[in-house]
Amino acid sequence: MAGREVYKLGEHRLRLIVVDVQAGTKRRQYVSVPILTRCLERTGELLKLDKATENDLKIIKQIKTRPRTPEEVTPEEEGEEQEQQPGEAPEGEIREAIYYRTGSWRADSIRLVYKEKIEEESEGGQDGEQQEGEEGEEQEERYKIRTLHIPVPSWAPNYKVIPVLFAKARTAELKVVGAYRKGGLIPMPSQGS
Repeated sequence: MAGREVYKLGEHRLRLIVVDVQAGTKRRQYVSVPILTRCLERTGELLKLDKATENDLKIIKQIKTRPRTPEEVTPEEEGEEQEQQPGEAPEGEIREAIYYRTGSWRADSIRLVYKEKIEEESEGGQDGEQQEGEEGEEQEERYKIRTLHIPVPSWAPNYKVIPVLFAKARTAELKVVGAYRKGGLIPMPSQGS
């Protein structure tokens, strides 16, 4: 989709159950996977998110190819195939396949809510003189509420993703109110003095 880039929001450890069919066993295995978002480029630039590297996107899997029948053999490979014993069944070979993660953009969404200051222009010299004369009163600042949509995988936990987004928003100097995920507002933690 045009205008979107894949960014990294940290890593998470997932527990997988590996089943060995031949031995008839099951075992648990933990794998570290990157939490990727495929958000709009302007959102990534505003929050200064880290772009995903090729290592974050690449998955290498070993696959076993199916045995080829004599009809599928090309003339160049005929000589190679004849080395096989006549009574032997053809075997598939094990190859490495490379897949690329594309990042989530539809699974789940976090809405980061922040305040943007509205800058008002004075309407002439009289207002400016009047404001200077009123030393005791402060002009109240006005804000407009803005929302950034950051798509995340549905398995990504809040305790991993939300702190990363709050830290990035803090470095981008946004006045964050909080973040919505699945209907609930998670307030921005107050900074220690």
